[in-house]
Amino acid sequence: MMLEEYNGYYKVHGHYAKDANGNTIIENGIPKWVVDSKEWVDGIVTNLANEAQRIKERTNLGKRFMDRTFANFDKRRDETAYRQCLAYANDPELFSKKKNGLIISGHVGSGKTHLSASIANDFAEKCIPVLFGTFIEHLEQIRSEFESAGANEYLQDMKTTMVLVIDDLGKEKPSDWTRQVLYEVVNYRYEHQLPIIITSNFTDAELANYVGHPIFSRLNEMCSGVHTAGGDYRMGA
Repeated sequence: MMLEEYNGYYKVHGHYAKDANGNTIIENGIPKWVVDSKEWVDGIVTNLANEAQRIKERTNLGKRFMDRTFANFDKRRDETAYRQCLAYANDPELFSKKKNGLIISGHVGSGKTHLSASIANDFAEKCIPVLFGTFIEHLEQIRSEFESAGANEYLQDMKTTMVLVIDDLGKEKPSDWTRQVLYEVVNYRYEHQLPIIITSNFTDAELANYVGHPIFSRLNEMCSGVHTAGGDYRMGA
């Protein structure tokens, strides 16, 4: 069975946790092709390795966030949030849960982006497809593809990638279009039980008011909450 068939199964059923025959292909949070390449034949290892490389290149972490890891997060500032996010990244049952997302909230500079980037880097190291970016960056990429009159692969990636991170939700200028994009992405991932990680300066009430009830209702069902209680890292607080 070739990669395209796995992707077809992924798009229909919403995750890579099982192949088309119902066999689990992730154990203890790590894809089997990383652990035991002998199990994969007919070029699957090579194809999945190429796919993993493509996903890493599109992870969008950039130089500033590529080195954000759990190891260099100052957990003394907020050990509870650190432990919650670390447990999330290492949850062996994550991709079989309905409530498998995170909303990381807190003040500006409190470590939300560092923690979400740590999760993204952790998944990328495990060759688990993850797409990272602020909502503004995601929107800019979608808009650029619309303007080039090409197929909007990036919007499809946001919907179907195994793990999606939307950093700094709420910093973009709201419009009917931005809400429509967010609804499409959230609703697809809700229906297919795909993990989404959102960071925001908003409280729950503010986020609900900002995105609207249909989106927030789905996020509330999909995501657990993590609150970063530390001061502004950038200001040394």
